[in-house]
Amino acid sequence: SDLELILASRDERLFGFDELWQVPAILTEENLLTIWNLADKVPISSEASEYLRSIVREFGACIRADKSQTTGLTVETGLCDGCHFNTAKSVCNKVLIPLSVRAAKDLNRYSKAAAWLVGAQEVSIEIVKSLAPLVFWHRTRFVRDELERSPFYGNAYVFTQHLVELASSRYAQRSVAIELIEKLKHGIEVKDALEQ
Repeated sequence: SDLELILASRDERLFGFDELWQVPAILTEENLLTIWNLADKVPISSEASEYLRSIVREFGACIRADKSQTTGLTVETGLCDGCHFNTAKSVCNKVLIPLSVRAAKDLNRYSKAAAWLVGAQEVSIEIVKSLAPLVFWHRTRFVRDELERSPFYGNAYVFTQHLVELASSRYAQRSVAIELIEKLKHGIEVKDALEQ
């Protein structure tokens, strides 16, 4: 088999790459760095930036404890018991290990790269939303009972897509408040702001 041939070949760490098995170069290092720089210059819209931060927070937020620091009490051992966020529409009660800052940085970087690749003028919410499951699914641990139920049956990627949809719905519910806060931050007068 192919794997047998690969394992029987010389170790490239000791002897360098075998010319018969080496993958040909597609880009020069200079071209690759140029592409990275061009992708990094694609702006992210303020809405997409707020959305990105919001969904990352949904995967780690807990009103009771910092999930990244707790060792004893977890979602599976009763952390969510009695919490008003412990609902089917919440994300926090389905995530054991929150996303890291690196996950947010990677989602930001990959969103810019995807926008550059498709020729978009800026990163949109749609681009961030489409990439989030790809970036998140392997970077966290989920509540086993939630992950293994229908229709996910243990498929962490499909479950992550579901959680991103839940987080997106919660973001949409807060969009009026987010828009109001943005206007106030920029000194735009909003009549009856407190009533909204």
